Amino acid sequence: MPTLAGTDKAAMLLNCLPPLIVAKVLELLGPERSQRVRARMQVMVEIGGTTEGLDGLVKELEVAVNQPTPSPGAASPRLALYRQAAELEDSGEPVVEPPAKKRAKALAELSANVLTAVLNGEQIHVVAMVLNSIPVELAGEVLQRLPPEVRCGVPVCLSRQGATNPELLARITEALLLKAQSSETTLGANDPAARYQKIANMIRTLEKAERNEILVALQEQEPEAAVKVKDLLYQFEDLLRIVDRSMQKVLSEIDSKNLSVALTGASVAITEKVLNNLSTRAREALGEEIELLGVVPQAQVRQAQKTVVDVIQRLDQAGELQMQE
Repeated sequence: MPTLAGTDKAAMLLNCLPPLIVAKVLELLGPERSQRVRARMQVMVEIGGTTEGLDGLVKELEVAVNQPTPSPGAASPRLALYRQAAELEDSGEPVVEPPAKKRAKALAELSANVLTAVLNGEQIHVVAMVLNSIPVELAGEVLQRLPPEVRCGVPVCLSRQGATNPELLARITEALLLKAQSSETTLGANDPAARYQKIANMIRTLEKAERNEILVALQEQEPEAAVKVKDLLYQFEDLLRIVDRSMQKVLSEIDSKNLSVALTGASVAITEKVLNNLSTRAREALGEEIELLGVVPQAQVRQAQKTVVDVIQRLDQAGELQMQE
């Protein structure tokens, strides 16, 4: 396992636990330490690094637990483990990553649109190798956007593919990143969806009155574009901007099934926000429902999150939500 900072170890472990347990552990860590760990957890989810090296970390903790029985007066193995867990904080010394790993992270941070664009025209075995090296959610989105013959050929290629040559993958990654630099500059001009997303992102930075003024003007002159921009104007992450009283209004209009599925793909911050605005009984019921779900297809998670976003949009446009600007 590569050398990890303490905060990275804590984040990796917590990312593998149910949301309710994560929330309780972070609460025990205190505001400052939990904020550092939460930030690292989110980064790991975004770059797909939630499980890499986990086996080594688990073995490291097992060794600490299974140390020989200490002499009287010495710290017990369990106490030693607790201390080790409590000290899983960053020492402040940066972890130096090899260039190949940095390039792999950069590739995983590309949007599905850009990654699809750079993979179009590549040989199927190259596409398969790349999709196999990035987070499964991103790989699924890209696979869905590729031409049918490529989409059907990738699983076949992966089933026949042996061990990946790290040097070959590094060279392919570097070439795709260079290709992406030029693709990102032209993609927005050629892709209407990207243009609508950019418009929505710009409007989101404005005050509510200014947003409404622009949307009215867009509705009058470009009705079709106005509909698409409105759909993109609200995001699942907006849950973090909703004040608690309004949050309770939102949650009252979402059934527990949709909410549990939506939270399986949510950040720790969003999960905590939701749990903090539920009664103890509802919180426990939601936690049990999440644990029973198991692995949920990413498409199902996105649909559940869209259901939540639709509620936010409807209530906000009706003037029934108070959101932090």
